[in-house]
Amino acid sequence: MKEIEVEVKEGKIATIVGIGTIFVGILLILAYIRYPADSISIEIIGCLVAAIIILAGVAVCMGAHNRKVIVEDMKFCYVNWMGKKTCFTVDEIGYCKTELTVDGSKDFIKLYNLHGEKLCKLDYHMKDSFMLLQFLADNQVRIDSSVKSEKCLHSILDVDALCEEEIAGRANDFYQKTKELIEEWTKKNKKFGAQWKLGLAAYLESECMEDKQIWEQKGYESDSYENLPEGYVLVMEGYLMKDGEFVLNKQNATVGFYIPVIRVNKSMQIGETLRIRYYKKAWMELEEQLKILEYLLPRNRYHTENISLQHELKDKIG
Repeated sequence: MKEIEVEVKEGKIATIVGIGTIFVGILLILAYIRYPADSISIEIIGCLVAAIIILAGVAVCMGAHNRKVIVEDMKFCYVNWMGKKTCFTVDEIGYCKTELTVDGSKDFIKLYNLHGEKLCKLDYHMKDSFMLLQFLADNQVRIDSSVKSEKCLHSILDVDALCEEEIAGRANDFYQKTKELIEEWTKKNKKFGAQWKLGLAAYLESECMEDKQIWEQKGYESDSYENLPEGYVLVMEGYLMKDGEFVLNKQNATVGFYIPVIRVNKSMQIGETLRIRYYKKAWMELEEQLKILEYLLPRNRYHTENISLQHELKDKIG
């Protein structure tokens, strides 16, 4: 049985902000000493404001140093900004509330016990906060988050764990769903006169070259879906075409989409090494990319080219 270790803590930015705040407060006090105000009351108020600023900076520095949560095996140890510790286990967690919005108005992970009392609160700007969320999800902790939250949250939350026998069925179902969405999009946008080249493709993420586009990447072939390696990812690819050639933008990048459907990566669950994850809401990402494409096509210039894919696209796996 392996031991899981996650440590969520403040980054360097919090310390820098705290030190900067203290420095500002000190400068204000020195300014009042160097250039005293005409009124004693104004000078006293100014010094009090400067002192409050310094105390706020000290509090931020303390939080940067102390505030964290450490997970070892199934045990949590939360330390608040003052250094006070609260320890509990996964079994004592009733549920988790989390939000992360684009505008930054909401940014938190809150854990509650079985009685609905708050155990701790963390933020996504903290280091390895997403790893903590993955740990909670993998260990079947109930996680509540609104649809307004960032998609990166739902990519963790809206996931099914699969066994090898389920991979082909889920992937083929997603291919059929993609075909339906593409057919609807093509009918709606007949004015573009576009066609699509669609298919499922597999990769090893460690072997993908950063300086190459997706169509230039070598795929990963396996005789079976047993014992798939870490970093395996099965994706749905779509390339926009016109008159039998691929559509490219001004940067000579192919126009289309690349949607991860199934991925094999490390499991955060005790007793499990790797997990096969199926992204249940991947089709929502596809819908979003098609909407963006519909908006961009009439507003940008494109050209076509006859290129050769360096990997096979499949309409069915099994």
